[in-house]
Amino acid sequence: LGGRSFQFERYRMFVTDEFLNRFDSFIDSNAFKTIASQYNTDLPKFLSENSDKYIFGVLHQEGLGRLSMESKALLKSYGSKIDSIGFGDSWLFVIHGNKISTEMYSKSDVVRENVYLPIADNPNTIQLISGGHNTGNPMSSIKYNNIDYSLQKRGLNFLVLDSTGKVVNYINFDTYISDRFFFK
Repeated sequence: LGGRSFQFERYRMFVTDEFLNRFDSFIDSNAFKTIASQYNTDLPKFLSENSDKYIFGVLHQEGLGRLSMESKALLKSYGSKIDSIGFGDSWLFVIHGNKISTEMYSKSDVVRENVYLPIADNPNTIQLISGGHNTGNPMSSIKYNNIDYSLQKRGLNFLVLDSTGKVVNYINFDTYISDRFFFK
């Protein structure tokens, strides 16, 4: 699909490359910022493509508004309690081998968990923090080797590690709007 996303104060607008190419130049404005690193991959595809890796997920602010039925069904098939999580809740989870190995959520409190990563050559702990809108202090963190890989953006923030502990990816799906594309 391709294109550019423009972030306004309270909403985001996606414009396709086809539309942008109709103009000789696009007017920059202080009223919005351009998000140039948007990718057209949906959440189920992202999870499936990384099924052999460790996937760490934290919810920041709100992230279930536009989570598709396909995404919810896939997460439930991994063992998630996704149906128990509501608008503005805090939620963190770990997926490995198409199974949820860790999952915590709360209606009103920030949830925190230290997850031990059982890699023989590089055993490590990953600190996960999720604060939904209902906490009054939306936040997210995925700390690994003293680096926070959460993009700390609304929706689901992910860190993906391979079986050696190498960082493969860290991204955000703004699932308040859609789970059909992500940001780096």
